[in-house]
Amino acid sequence: MSTGEIAGYLASALVFVTFYMKTMLPLRIVAIASNVAFITYALFEGLTPILILHATLLPLNSIRLAQILAFMRKVENAASSSFSMEPIFPLMQRRVFLADETIFNIGDRSDELYYVLEGRIWLPQIQREIAAGDFLGELAVFSETQRRTASAIARTNGVLMVLKRQAVFSALLQNPALGVHLLKLITLRMLENMGALDPLYADEGLAEEQPDGAALAKERRLRRAGIAAAFLFSIVATVVAIGPLIYSIATRNAALTTWMNVATAPIDGTIEHMALKPGDTVDASGKVADLTNHLIEPDEVIRARAQFSEAQANLQELDTHETRLLTLLEDWNQRTERYADAFRENLDLQIDSLTRRIELLEQRVEYARSSADRMRTLRSTGATTTREAEAAESELRDREALLAEWKTQLDEVRLRRRMASEGIYLQADGKEPEWSWRSRDELRLEIERTKQHKANAVAALQRASEDLSAANIAYEHNARAAVTVPAGARIWSSSMRDGVTFKVGGPLFSWIDCSKLLVDVPTNDLFATLAEPGQRALVILEGEDRLRDATILMSRAAPAKLGQSDLAVVARGHGRGTAQLILSLDASDLTATCPIGRAARVEFPDIGVLDLVRAYFSGL
Repeated sequence: MSTGEIAGYLASALVFVTFYMKTMLPLRIVAIASNVAFITYALFEGLTPILILHATLLPLNSIRLAQILAFMRKVENAASSSFSMEPIFPLMQRRVFLADETIFNIGDRSDELYYVLEGRIWLPQIQREIAAGDFLGELAVFSETQRRTASAIARTNGVLMVLKRQAVFSALLQNPALGVHLLKLITLRMLENMGALDPLYADEGLAEEQPDGAALAKERRLRRAGIAAAFLFSIVATVVAIGPLIYSIATRNAALTTWMNVATAPIDGTIEHMALKPGDTVDASGKVADLTNHLIEPDEVIRARAQFSEAQANLQELDTHETRLLTLLEDWNQRTERYADAFRENLDLQIDSLTRRIELLEQRVEYARSSADRMRTLRSTGATTTREAEAAESELRDREALLAEWKTQLDEVRLRRRMASEGIYLQADGKEPEWSWRSRDELRLEIERTKQHKANAVAALQRASEDLSAANIAYEHNARAAVTVPAGARIWSSSMRDGVTFKVGGPLFSWIDCSKLLVDVPTNDLFATLAEPGQRALVILEGEDRLRDATILMSRAAPAKLGQSDLAVVARGHGRGTAQLILSLDASDLTATCPIGRAARVEFPDIGVLDLVRAYFSGL
């Protein structure tokens, strides 16, 4: 039977005992013990719901137990010690009385409780004097009739503290000790009243005033003995539950191991020159075997070479086309210069012609003006007719208009000539001649397009060159590859032999590095939480009697343990719910023999029994 099962049966038995209990105090104590047993059971068996439930119930039961004990202490203190009125004073009202003053009469109805702060009061019906520190009027407050059972007459001046009936119940809620004290006082008052009526009750009242000390001490001893026995039972149950956990520190099943590495096929191919077997050490070259792909075809190389040749031809063709366009552009520029020279010469001729014509026309305008002036003079003297004078005026106006028109034409031609000097050629209609822009612009546009095509062709040629280089490299890589591992590695297991074909990524063999020795230590989750990376450990290997230094490399909880795919050897002792520690072992003298798989015992000097117990209970 495992430790977890023992804890489970014990927890079940304790639950049965809790149902058998008749009083709350032992029930809480046994419930705490059952919580501890259930938590141990859940830790060993990996039962998370039970662990969460009882880890929650344990502090709840502990709080309830503490409350019960505190309440018992309060009751005992209230029953055995004197009562202090200081907490009740804020609820009371102050009242002053004088000597011989009647505070109340027998039979009066009242709902007030008095506390004598100063002075003395006489109760004639029961022949009793009330002094400072005593209560007065408690029977009327708690009786159904609320009638006074005796009169109260002041013997001296004094002060009363008055507490209303409603305030009495508020005070009882805030200070339960007041209720115990009033209960004792009411009982004593009733016995005194009965003693006043019948002498038989007088001695009984005095006897009831103080309980039997011996009986009370005996009752307390019995109660304390019962509590001590219950606590002892709880401690024994706890030790039985967590004993195996504490003992697990002293001995551990561990094994020497190291990381497991798997070599995979870099390419599709067939194994060649495989000379190593499991247990052999790889030499300084690191080469284990060759993989040769006899089925690979150079299709990609051929395609890349064709694309490279095509890109070269395209670039050469664009070079030729660009050269031809530049030649045409140069020819057209020369032809354009000749057109421009002729255009400027033509404008110069027009300017010269218009200038001469304007000079001649200006002379005619002057002649016509003189003639018009003469005709106006003759008409005023009657030497000529009005018609002849108007004809002379009309001829003058026509010549002046023509002169203005020719001057405008001359200004336009001079403007065109000036713009032609700046390389802008305008015809009389305001448009540029086609020889000045059309063919040349088309050539320039074609040259720019050709340059862009040429840049794209250069980039395409670069890509084709890179593709060809990559195709050659890929072909060489996929055609033949060496299977290598670090020098000094040891073959652990292998499925390779000459002539066997593997797919790329397929596992070829596993290998280990014996210079990196590890220790696999099965443990529990509680201990794994205390083991921090970097802490020191001591390892004793099977067949040796000396301690070797080790360091905690990592801790893994049960769901995240490392297995055969990660480690060359996994220690015995791993089961459901066990955690794992991985140690780094300083054992350079064992590298040559590579003692993977040897059993070991591990000690943790920085983690003691008290640390585990403290962590265990802090986790609860």
